[in-house]
Amino acid sequence: ISTLSNDPKHWQYSSDLGMIDGVNTNEAPVKYLIRYIAKNKQKIDKIIAVTTNEAEPALDALKASLKCFPISTPEPFMIKFKENKFAETIREVSNEFNSGDHVFIDTTGGFRNSSYFLMCVVRILEYSGTDLIKAVYSKFEKDNPDNNRIIDVTDLYNMYDLINAVDAFTNYGNSHGLEQY
Repeated sequence: ISTLSNDPKHWQYSSDLGMIDGVNTNEAPVKYLIRYIAKNKQKIDKIIAVTTNEAEPALDALKASLKCFPISTPEPFMIKFKENKFAETIREVSNEFNSGDHVFIDTTGGFRNSSYFLMCVVRILEYSGTDLIKAVYSKFEKDNPDNNRIIDVTDLYNMYDLINAVDAFTNYGNSHGLEQY
């Protein structure tokens, strides 16, 4: 979760599901994912927010916003990001999932290394039997708000499956991963 700005405003983001509004950078993509899951008639078991102490007000704002959202969701709960202790935070997030779970992630916000952190989490979860279904982020242009959009980056995350498959084929002659990709 990103920190909340000093002058929070509602912004509109275009998406393949229509317009979605949000105040902080994470709000619109989280709402998008909730709509996406509801559209596909799936259930949301939990919403995990990886955040720092400084970003707790943004998490509180997100919780309040989701209470007013027309789709019922569980309240997001926080896992504190432990800077320079990536393995500990990854373990804490990973412990919230079971084999067969479906994962939807918003990669918006946080430190510059947050997207790498999330990539590690997703890979570990996939090795544990979970499936990444959708990954998105919000593209925000304050000077040109008509360009604000929700961007799907699922294919970028799935590219690691291709990289692993090429490695397996090159090193071991195993083409199973390439066939699956």
